[in-house]
Amino acid sequence: MSALTSLVLWRQRRRLERLRRRPATLQADVLRRLLARHADTPLGRAFGLRDVRGPDDFAARVPLRGLDEHRPHLARPLYWSLTTGTTSAQKEVPVTRELLRANAGAVQLLLASALLEQGSLRPLLGKLLFLGACTPLRPGPDGVLRGAATTIGLRERPRFWRRRLLPGDALDELPTWTEKLDRLLDLARGQDVRTVIGMPPWLLSLADHAARRLGVERLRDLWPDVGLVITGGTFVEPYRAGLDATFGPVTSRAMYSASEGFFGIQDGPAPGYLPLSDAIYLEFVPPDELTLPRPTRLRLDQVEVGVDYALVLTSWAGLFAYPVGDTVRFTSVAPPRMVVTGRVHRWANVAGEKVSISQVEAAAVAAGARLGLALGEVALATPPPSGGGRARHVWLVEAARGDEATLARALDEALQALSPTYRTRRDGLALEAPAVRRLAPGSFHAWLTREGRVGAHHKVPRILDALPADLVSITPERALVPA
Repeated sequence: MSALTSLVLWRQRRRLERLRRRPATLQADVLRRLLARHADTPLGRAFGLRDVRGPDDFAARVPLRGLDEHRPHLARPLYWSLTTGTTSAQKEVPVTRELLRANAGAVQLLLASALLEQGSLRPLLGKLLFLGACTPLRPGPDGVLRGAATTIGLRERPRFWRRRLLPGDALDELPTWTEKLDRLLDLARGQDVRTVIGMPPWLLSLADHAARRLGVERLRDLWPDVGLVITGGTFVEPYRAGLDATFGPVTSRAMYSASEGFFGIQDGPAPGYLPLSDAIYLEFVPPDELTLPRPTRLRLDQVEVGVDYALVLTSWAGLFAYPVGDTVRFTSVAPPRMVVTGRVHRWANVAGEKVSISQVEAAAVAAGARLGLALGEVALATPPPSGGGRARHVWLVEAARGDEATLARALDEALQALSPTYRTRRDGLALEAPAVRRLAPGSFHAWLTREGRVGAHHKVPRILDALPADLVSITPERALVPA
């Protein structure tokens, strides 16, 4: 590593070391600061935050509370962040200056971890291409601007990034996703892009659009000096082959974030997120206890490896003991690293099998690798049994080739290896063998477009309660991944 790189990044390297070695101490400190900051707010007075003495007292005094319960106690925020409603109804989440500052610090730390791995500042010396929500902010009845979290973050980007970030807000007012991609390519073509940021499926959508419009085989042909790809919003492994094909061998990092805040960063090449224990207070609750009056609330230093927990946060936006809706599992505790396993209320569970979103994705990756198939988007449908028969999973899989029966067996075996409860239900004949509906590459993209859910902030739902007729009948206009 050069002396300049070491000098520029020494603060971030020290922060990474603290997060890895002292998470419990950092969590106690951030809770103390959050309590002091909000002691004189309506929420602080309602729950006596000034008198709270440490994490155990906090868990005893402040119950788990959703957004509706927070509403009467929320001060006027700087912005309202609108969730996309991928797995639930759209929500308005408060965004404050302090939260934005914490989020910006998380991005800087993520970049630093990649630069420290490379031993060079090179990815920061050119342009950063950010494929975000690209939606305009609009004032609501209270006069506060509302919009996607990524749009808010771009509007408040630090001065250092303003000249380096593409495309900025140049796409926000364009009405369609195709027009946005056209404008982005016009702005970024010929620019010295060295870092690319976005959700994996929409980065691949950009690659496909560039191939059709400009005749380039890979985005690397447009931007040969890209050395860092940062993703977020969804599990990256199902898209790994496509990303490698379009960008080549580059350093990659992932961010764990939501409209409510930034929770963790991938701090090395291995999967898993290092919790941001100095910037947000996190608790972990057994998912089945979320509705209990006094659920078990574990601190970061009390979690166990291999157990699913519902993530609960307390943040600088005034959300206290707020269940995010995600479930996470720790792969290590010293240092702490977690992976996202799904949504609290989103499981495939027609026969007690309780299959998570992460297991759906991992099974698809494993089955595709075993069969040598390039699978695109996948989803698992759980239609209710009809005529008194047994329940059956139906996989919807984008693939240019492959026999459906062979795919079904590979997915079944992969999921049994990942999920003991699924294996038990299959062995006990509570579930029939799954079926596969093979879709042409691009079908999910076309379906989301038809549903009005196209754009960089929308995700493909991995678990569906029924077979969408308008999806299985689609003839897509383009593919998201190479066949």
